[in-house]
Parts: sequence; C-alpha cells; structure tokens
Amino acid sequence: MDAKFSDAVRKGDSATMASEYADDAMVFPPNSEVVKKEGIESFWGGLLRMGVKDFRLTIDDVTGNADMLAETGRYEVLGVGNKSLDKGKDVVTWRNYNGNWRIFRDIWNTNMTAAK
Repeated sequence: MDAKFSDAVRKGDSATMASEYADDAMVFPPNSEVVKKEGIESFWGGLLRMGVKDFRLTIDDVTGNADMLAETGRYEVLGVGNKSLDKGKDVVTWRNYNGNWRIFRDIWNTNMTAAK
C-alpha cells in the first residue's frame, strides 16, 4: 500500500493518494489543522502543486491485529531534481474494512529545524 501511495505521488495523482484513506480518515499534518476525508485529495493536491515529486517511505515497525495496524517509520519528501524538501518520522494506522486495508489516521513531523 505504501508503494502504491508513493507511486501516486510520482505521477502527481492526488485522487489515487486520497483513495488509500478510509471514509472516516483523518490526516494530522505539521503546522496545520486536521484534514478529514473530504479534504484529503485537495490537501495532497496542494502539496503536489507546490513541487512535491516523490516520497521515500521507510517502514521501521508494524504492529497490530486483523482489524487495525500501526506503522511507524521515516519519510523523505523530494522535489524537482530529487532535492530533499523534508525528512521526518511518521505514524500511520491502517484499518481493515471488509478485507480492504485503508489509512485511518496519518500523522508525521519533520526532523528539520523550524524556519526563523
């Protein structure tokens, strides 16, 4: 699922990115309000239009059960020419909806120093 999401980033396809989220999903981006399902495609589309070209996701741990999984890891956001735009860590919870895994909660924060 993470590979599908990253592939959608490379294609600039915010609709596919949003389709990975459950109907009751929430995204908790840094320096922003919570984004609910109806705003997720627009949220990701905005980042793509700002120059995001790729995500590199590294999964460090997955734990859970048949209904819900918690994934912890690291990410790097890349722009034009593979320029690193952001690096940090993330937690994604996945929920099983009748055999289909969808992102339920998505939160990340940067390792980069805040701008002054």
